[in-house]
Amino acid sequence: MDLLSALRGGLLSAKALLRAQELGVCVRCCLRFAGIEDSDVYTCAEEKLVDAVHEYITESGLEVEPQEVLGCTCCVGVLSGAFHEKILADVQQLTEKADYDVKAFSLNIKLPSVVLLREYSLLKFLRSNVDNFPRKVPFDMKDVLKSFLAPSVSRMLKNAECTNGSEFAVLIDIKHDESADEVRQIPAIKRMGESSVEECIGDIALPFFRGSGYKFHTAGREDVDVRMLGNGRPFILEILDAKKAYLIQSEYDQIQKAVNDANSGAVEIVQVKSSTKDYFAGLQAGADSKKKTYWFDFVLACVVWSEGVLTPEAIAKIDAIQDLTIQQQTPIRVLHRRTLMTRPKIIHAAKCEALNKHYMLLRLTTSAGTYVKEFVHGDRGRTNPNVASILGSDADIIQLDVESLIDAQ
Repeated sequence: MDLLSALRGGLLSAKALLRAQELGVCVRCCLRFAGIEDSDVYTCAEEKLVDAVHEYITESGLEVEPQEVLGCTCCVGVLSGAFHEKILADVQQLTEKADYDVKAFSLNIKLPSVVLLREYSLLKFLRSNVDNFPRKVPFDMKDVLKSFLAPSVSRMLKNAECTNGSEFAVLIDIKHDESADEVRQIPAIKRMGESSVEECIGDIALPFFRGSGYKFHTAGREDVDVRMLGNGRPFILEILDAKKAYLIQSEYDQIQKAVNDANSGAVEIVQVKSSTKDYFAGLQAGADSKKKTYWFDFVLACVVWSEGVLTPEAIAKIDAIQDLTIQQQTPIRVLHRRTLMTRPKIIHAAKCEALNKHYMLLRLTTSAGTYVKEFVHGDRGRTNPNVASILGSDADIIQLDVESLIDAQ
């Protein structure tokens, strides 16, 4: 790029550039104010940039007086070559120690507040004293830093690509079956079960990625006494600070086998693969967009009890449920950790089969987040309508299993 030609067609006159330099603004900040957006320009040696700016000023008949450079009054040296060398030395040390194996990376830069305040103050002063000075700085300081650092960091990471969308954490898409009551999803201070799904999977997967930790994210969750059957519940295992970001499918298969073998059927993974940030966002949104199918089955101890006799007419009332909107106050059993409020939920469909006069198998398809136990017994009138009110007699749930997750779309 011909820098001199770019300055001639830039946003600042020679007079404005001279005034900025007299105020102690470094040459790279001057170019930012002038609207020079070619990132390659900023990687040039400072001496070359200074010569081009001085030539632009002097060809307009103005005189540039030599002055001692004590540091930029705008960026306080953030855009100086010496500062970049220090940053790159620190990054080099970190990458060599961690031995990252990645294909892409992103640079996330946070500037000191003093830099932003100085830039704003300087911009306001120049706009008041120089004709036609820009209303804002056209080229952001972070973009200049990235143009400096990205090529060098790429070489340190074996020519990894610098992208805006690179994910620092590794996301793994997992589906698992909950086939043992002693396994619970989230570890707590007071352990209610022998182990958690999070630990059963995360502790085994973490060494494959050489990460510092992991987080578990799920499309909803169930009580400790509720099993996940059918096609499994999707989870995202987020690996933090992964030194190895990519696995081949055979390595994911190794994780699956290791988890299944180590947990003796208590936790069974049915699918493991790499995931994306978009899928992760969709999974989180799935708390509102998915339906849950509950199956009350005698073989699985999934039974509903009714105090009243389950007549054909009573069964027909339950079977007639179709997109029924219920109002659920926060259940008493979770009131200590959930906000007290009334939440509308939908019972999309219901199908029941009488086992005898007082017991039935019941299958429900509900909107996500529905407290199904409370929908059955009513929670002392806090959920309305409910199975008990529809039947006209007390009802309670004996066993609850999640059969599957259905995409609401």
